[in-house]
Amino acid sequence: MKNSTNLTLRYLLSNLGISFNQVKPKEQAFSALGAFLGLLLSSLVSHLVLGSVNPWFVAPMGASAVLLFAVPASPLAQPWSILGGNLVASLIGVWAAHTFVNINLALSVAVGLAIFVMIGLRCLHPPSGAIAMTAVLGGPAVYELGYGFALWPVAINSALMLLAALLFNNLIGRRYPHPSIQQDVKTHVTNPLPSDRLGVTSEDFQQVMNKHAELLDINASDLKELMFEAQQQAYQRITGNVRCQDIMTKNVLYLKADDSLVTALSLFEQNNLMSLPVLNEQHQLVGSLSVYHLMQIYDGYVGFRTHLDGPAQYVYQVMERKVFTVKADQPLSDLIPFFTDKGFHYLPVVSDERRLEGIIGRADVIAALFELQVSRE
Repeated sequence: MKNSTNLTLRYLLSNLGISFNQVKPKEQAFSALGAFLGLLLSSLVSHLVLGSVNPWFVAPMGASAVLLFAVPASPLAQPWSILGGNLVASLIGVWAAHTFVNINLALSVAVGLAIFVMIGLRCLHPPSGAIAMTAVLGGPAVYELGYGFALWPVAINSALMLLAALLFNNLIGRRYPHPSIQQDVKTHVTNPLPSDRLGVTSEDFQQVMNKHAELLDINASDLKELMFEAQQQAYQRITGNVRCQDIMTKNVLYLKADDSLVTALSLFEQNNLMSLPVLNEQHQLVGSLSVYHLMQIYDGYVGFRTHLDGPAQYVYQVMERKVFTVKADQPLSDLIPFFTDKGFHYLPVVSDERRLEGIIGRADVIAALFELQVSRE
């Protein structure tokens, strides 16, 4: 009965637009701090240009601060939205203020026309509506600036607010600006990524969004990212408590950093391998060497054999030093994107001290998923 009541209450509250997404206290504090710093800068500039802090002008900047620092991923908070939206709205507002004698008519035309133009230019920014009103209601100081109001203080102030958002959001680890198109992972072929061949792509999201008449405050890239995270959650639920340590190969062939390239080539050929981890004397992972990497360096397999007595004779001279690794207690679900979309053939399993504990290949993951499927049936 209690659960039924809670569900009913949540349903009623959701109809009021109340979100039940949890926001961490740290994010709340960062949003407030960012808005404080951005508005402090905005009000100082407004005082410098207009001779006083004009509330009609600072108010729109307050609304922009909410978007830029509280919801920086929103399409309404992106650089083109604030710069383009505020510039367009200020120009239209000044035109309306100088064209219509009736203030009510002037501000209504200014806001309505600003919305129309901003949507057309893909720079919709809600606080820009207040900018248009400010041009009409801002008093003699704003009126005397004429169209210069759009440049100084609107454009300059918007740029300063945007600069504060760029610095602050990236400083605390947020991704800003938030691109509307996600950059695909680079591969050596032009085929779609494995997760895109039968799954939902960004283009699918975009086509569905284009069918909606109303504006949606999210882009296709964000939708795909949310779906990817949901798939990760589903993988974790399906794979249960299976960890890397449960499926890794513990007896691992490896190269030493001071091994010769002749030794490396012999290991590749004798064991039919394409890549091997490289360890130092303390059994710590320091790199990786692959046949493909050698072929790139020496211009093909034949060239590699020809240059074995060249200037590079040891593994440490040509190995790839940046190696992606996993920990033994990581869930199996964490590995799936590496072997599907990112094209990895194996992943080393290391300790906190980067000592090699095992290795996981594609075959290990496939076998584990097969066993899980069989056990569920």
